[in-house]
Amino acid sequence: MIEIFELEYTKAQLAKVPDEERTFFLVMTSLANDVQMLNKQMQTSIREESDIKVVQHGAHAMAMLNLRMLAGRLYEGWKTHKEHYPKISDIYDKELKPNAKSALTDLENYFSPKQAEGQPKPSRALLAMVRDKIGFHADFKMTAAAFDECKDDAIMGEYLCKTMGNTLYFSTEMVHLEVVAKIEKSSSEDAASLMALMDHTRDVTSLFNTFVFGFSAIFLRRHFPKKIKKLARKRVVLPSQPKLRDLRFSFFTELE
Repeated sequence: MIEIFELEYTKAQLAKVPDEERTFFLVMTSLANDVQMLNKQMQTSIREESDIKVVQHGAHAMAMLNLRMLAGRLYEGWKTHKEHYPKISDIYDKELKPNAKSALTDLENYFSPKQAEGQPKPSRALLAMVRDKIGFHADFKMTAAAFDECKDDAIMGEYLCKTMGNTLYFSTEMVHLEVVAKIEKSSSEDAASLMALMDHTRDVTSLFNTFVFGFSAIFLRRHFPKKIKKLARKRVVLPSQPKLRDLRFSFFTELE
């Protein structure tokens, strides 16, 4: 059973909130929605298991797409936070719960690590580099360079179907894995590179959502206190929703 509490207000009521607070709230909650959905899609696709190679490759391609998009959205969230949160932080910092404050500290350490005295400058965060190279951009030069880095005996190819929606171009997915491996400066196998990226996105998603959830709670109590007090009256019960761990999503589907 899942309990949902509906908080309803009008555009006019939200418009009364100071511009910087309101826009920060809208942008960050939009990002939070995106990373939640991308994370769920990634988990349900990577769990698709089969003895059939083409099905496994389809699952990996679906997972990689969601990972690339997730890396990009998380990095965008961090950039938005760095640029705009300081303008309102004096209002919210004092009310943030310890877990939200801790999440902010961990995000800062991840995306903007401090240079220790006498040590080389830390490299950029993995998610930031993935975002720049294969997240939101079709990087022509990086694709060419990554292809050159692939081993000559690397298995590539495409899975062609009479329906375009079930055609999977897999060579480019192998190049994506090479980009990730190159970014990590790792000699690990392709699967290890994919798992490392999954670990990063999982951990940073948790930190990001912890902060946004904590911030949003303060924002809504601050600007809609009367509605928050009546929230229990707007309770919706979803009695039988599927468990995330039981869901599987396949690239290959029967199409009309």
